[in-house]
Amino acid sequence: MSSSGSSMTVATRRLGRTFGPGWILSATPPAPRLKSPPTCWTYGCSDSCARRPWITNILSSPRIERPRRRVPSAARASPTRTAACDAESAASRPASKTLGPVRIPVETVRPKLTHRSRISGREPQRNMTLSEAAAPPGRGKDVLVEFPQDELIAKWEEFFEEMGYLSKIIAIADRFPEERSLLVAFDELNRFDTDMAIYLLRHPLNVLLAGEEAIRRLAPPGDEGAQIHLRVKLLPRDRRVPVRALRAKHLGQYIAVEGLVRKSTEVRPRVTDALFQCLRCGTIIKEPQDGQTFREPLECYEEQGGCKRSASATKFKLLTETSLFVDTQKLEIQEAPEGLRGGEEPQRLTLYLEDDLTGRITPGERVVMNGVLRSVQKGRPREKSTLFDIFMDVNSVEKEQVEFEEIEVTEEDARLIREMGTSPDIFRMITASIAPSMYGMHVEKEALALQLFSGVPKVMPDGRRIRGDIHVLMVGDPGIGKSELLSYMSRLSP
Repeated sequence: MSSSGSSMTVATRRLGRTFGPGWILSATPPAPRLKSPPTCWTYGCSDSCARRPWITNILSSPRIERPRRRVPSAARASPTRTAACDAESAASRPASKTLGPVRIPVETVRPKLTHRSRISGREPQRNMTLSEAAAPPGRGKDVLVEFPQDELIAKWEEFFEEMGYLSKIIAIADRFPEERSLLVAFDELNRFDTDMAIYLLRHPLNVLLAGEEAIRRLAPPGDEGAQIHLRVKLLPRDRRVPVRALRAKHLGQYIAVEGLVRKSTEVRPRVTDALFQCLRCGTIIKEPQDGQTFREPLECYEEQGGCKRSASATKFKLLTETSLFVDTQKLEIQEAPEGLRGGEEPQRLTLYLEDDLTGRITPGERVVMNGVLRSVQKGRPREKSTLFDIFMDVNSVEKEQVEFEEIEVTEEDARLIREMGTSPDIFRMITASIAPSMYGMHVEKEALALQLFSGVPKVMPDGRRIRGDIHVLMVGDPGIGKSELLSYMSRLSP
């Protein structure tokens, strides 16, 4: 008994020095040494497998790790040697009451796979965010749950019915074309089906097209339902990517970008389905326009009733009157200045808005753009480059600040405003509500309250016009709260 305990102690110390902490020794005392021990290629030793305890590393990886010893190349090239080695060792092992080494199954140490780990192809060592779950997995690990298009459409129909969007679809169809978009919060979709929500982040075009097809099926009969857009908003914070952090891994994904609108172009029509007439046979054929480059037909397509002549054998005339167009606007946003470090230049991103999203954003506004990041190749047609520029096709827009014209005053709000207006203490209430976190400074707050309401413009008898605006100049020592007061007023009344 003492000899066995001594052997185990020596083996434990030797293994601890060789393999470091975290290795678990799971074995019984070794069997007596054999006269002619077989060769064990697993560990690269000349001892019997029965003398070697089974060592398993279960710190961070569920798979069984081997000790760091050199394995012969011939043995690595022959995977059948493992079974042969085990069989030879078992045949040569003498009968004994002592139990042999215990091999721990992988399933006993592998954590249970959840939907997030199944989608991302990684083991759930910790709770992952949506960004990590939707991130492109490594090569050979893409086990994302796939959704056929019919299943996506059926899931969207079920979502619209269960979450109460059916009445909204009918209302939008009745108010068409003044209202042409159905807004869906991402959090609601995530609660309904997490796998589908993550699939939207990875493959947005397929999921959005399926959602618009579901809207067409649920909308009342007519052309209005076929033109309702599906827009997903309010992505989680971990899906907001700074302009400076955009990389190749974000291409084709549904992300959110926050920034300051630098400039915008005028709203112009863009052709989506161009109709051409073949000048040889007179057939009218359709050529869809997907990208930024105009595409002409390669031939007079036979499946559309054409003569099958190639573009070199005939000519095509563009029919602009009957082609399908959509309003398009180009924006450019840049990083907010308060997020920049000293000496950094704000980086910019080009965005494209379509249909009812156009004409609503003006330069200077802070916005959050949700959409699909795309790329376009640099260079001229005959000298194409390996570098690509990136831009975003915007699906939905969120404004950081709500315009005063968009604030809805309810009947209850109007009643409270009238009651406060009749109070004799209204001026003190207004000044006390300005920067309430700053103690004192009553005179300065009264001046800012007067500036907030200003005066009444007057026209003098000689025709001169006096403005009613009040200007305030605040002078004082540093650190007494001048900037805080002005910042509060700028947020209250931009």
